[in-house]
Amino acid sequence: MKKIYRDFIEYNGINIDTDCNLKNFNQLNIDYNLRISQDKPVIQNISKVWIEGSIDYHETIKTPVGKSLHGQISTGFKLLVSGEINIKIEYFSDSIVDAMHTVEGKFPFCNYITLPANFSSLSVILPYVYIEDVHCDILNPRTIYNNVSLILSVDLGE
Repeated sequence: MKKIYRDFIEYNGINIDTDCNLKNFNQLNIDYNLRISQDKPVIQNISKVWIEGSIDYHETIKTPVGKSLHGQISTGFKLLVSGEINIKIEYFSDSIVDAMHTVEGKFPFCNYITLPANFSSLSVILPYVYIEDVHCDILNPRTIYNNVSLILSVDLGE
């Protein structure tokens, strides 16, 4: 995991593992608006962001075999991967007494990874979620826009 700084915001939880398996993977972007409840002060500036992805469920699915006119290949097997992204945002409010606050959110993801044509149902399936990047922006005093770029990958073993 790595810390990155962008626009005076510290982002924590970005994966920098360049050794991840990109033979069987899929990329996706998730947009999510996080609302600050009425019992918390409004947001003035974002200070820090912590993000973590987890996989809750995966299932192998049999699909048709073929190749589309655009070159997309269906090998006959896909892995359905679902999970959630947990995010915690530390922010400054305009309150002089208690200026630092946090807001937390969870949002789901679900996507498919095409498996190789020689996939065996006896294979050990190890799915992973890698957070490539995250960006947060204040939309209004009670709403934070979040964009998360993910890579879902799977290691297959015997």
